[in-house]
Amino acid sequence: MPETPSSERAGCPEPGLSRHLTNYCFGEASGVERDAFERHLIGCEFCRAEVERLSAAVRILRTDKSLQNAVSEADLASLVGISAKYDLPFFGHLRHVLLTSALHALNYVFILFIEIAYGFDTYGTGAFKIAPLIFLFIFLASMGSFALDERLIRRGRPSSLWPNLTLIASAIVLYFGVCLFLPNHPIIHVTVTAYSAQTSYLKDVLFIVPMSILFLLRPFHFIGSMQRQLAKGQHHAALNLLRNEKNALPPRGLAFPSTKVLIAVILVAVLYVVPGAFRLFDILVPSPYTSLFSKLILVRWFFYFTFLGEALLWYRSSITELKRECLVVVMDQGNNKI
Repeated sequence: MPETPSSERAGCPEPGLSRHLTNYCFGEASGVERDAFERHLIGCEFCRAEVERLSAAVRILRTDKSLQNAVSEADLASLVGISAKYDLPFFGHLRHVLLTSALHALNYVFILFIEIAYGFDTYGTGAFKIAPLIFLFIFLASMGSFALDERLIRRGRPSSLWPNLTLIASAIVLYFGVCLFLPNHPIIHVTVTAYSAQTSYLKDVLFIVPMSILFLLRPFHFIGSMQRQLAKGQHHAALNLLRNEKNALPPRGLAFPSTKVLIAVILVAVLYVVPGAFRLFDILVPSPYTSLFSKLILVRWFFYFTFLGEALLWYRSSITELKRECLVVVMDQGNNKI
């Protein structure tokens, strides 16, 4: 297989415009779409390379009569569809992997500062020193979990157990490392009995880990496994699964995460977090760092739900791309049988 150009590996920075690529190359884009896409081409090396590659194929198809009957819509779908990204690092989803890994790591950093906020004068300097280490450790652990899952999928091993355990193990190691810094007594001042800083940090970790597995690894595992199936030409079976047909059978060991379930999980988390935050604000004892504590709480939840929302939007978009390619191929195969 020829080496993938570096421009292709980088991806398009504006996927909303790159979707016009196929229509542009076939001359089917509207005037507005064509003008917008040509302006986009000026600054997008990835799309310029794709236009050159696809336009060359289109010219050959239109001039060589012997190829017109040999090349089908299914062939073009495999050329520009999501299965064409299967051989790229992280199945072509490097940007998503980097972004979600970074947002995941930021959550662990913010909960550290939340736990020491009321004692910022005592623990603030130390927190700033270890915060980059926490971020780097969780970021690399997340990337490692993705990489391990990718490797297992490429080897045809459908289980995501080891990537999940890697993510869990990293959270455990981090917790015991942070316990060397956090005291085993309360730092926050509230009108009720408070947990120790170590216990509070553990509660936050236990809230993050299950959601990380559900939104980080399971969708990536499913999308990567389906890209592998499409790359092997199993579009009809994949479409049945994506449509939730009664006779659909997922590959052994592969679960289809429902977007409706993921949305419901986010809504339940919101209903749990928002009232809980207001209850916490009500029992805070005023101090010079009360405002800092409250702001950190709000910022933490912003990044937390940004993390979940980005993962959900990427997953829904990837499902749509899978369905689009499957429909093109299956419809083309049906037309050829007539």
